[in-house]
Amino acid sequence: MGGSTQMRFQPRVGKYLAASSANVVSVLDVETQACRHSLQGHANPINSVCWDPSGDFLASVSEDMVKVWTLGTGSEGECVHELSCNDNKFQSCVFHPTYPSLLVIGCYQSLELWNIVREQDDGIAGSRWTNCVIGCFDCNWIWK
Repeated sequence: MGGSTQMRFQPRVGKYLAASSANVVSVLDVETQACRHSLQGHANPINSVCWDPSGDFLASVSEDMVKVWTLGTGSEGECVHELSCNDNKFQSCVFHPTYPSLLVIGCYQSLELWNIVREQDDGIAGSRWTNCVIGCFDCNWIWK
């Protein structure tokens, strides 16, 4: 697999470890140390990976693309959601702990909120990270 840039344990159970190297995410079984899944599809190096709170979905972020994966029984995962950037390079990601379908994407000097169920950006791409209030439409919460 080579050197990994990002590693995250699956929440709750911790059975899997997601590790990115270049433009591939490998999902390793912690007990057997075997590579269970090789998630491919990014053209650029992956900057960040994160699991949703249930451990059912895994997001991977490169500067131009976010992909959300499910893990099947075979060696390939399935990309179930995909978001391309709009001149705002993606850097990192984290699923919201209370709203598991809401993915927060860190960009250069801004955040984007992506509701993967509705397949839409929730409209704050231009918001500044520093000294700003970020609201999520239809989520009933404000983050400062």
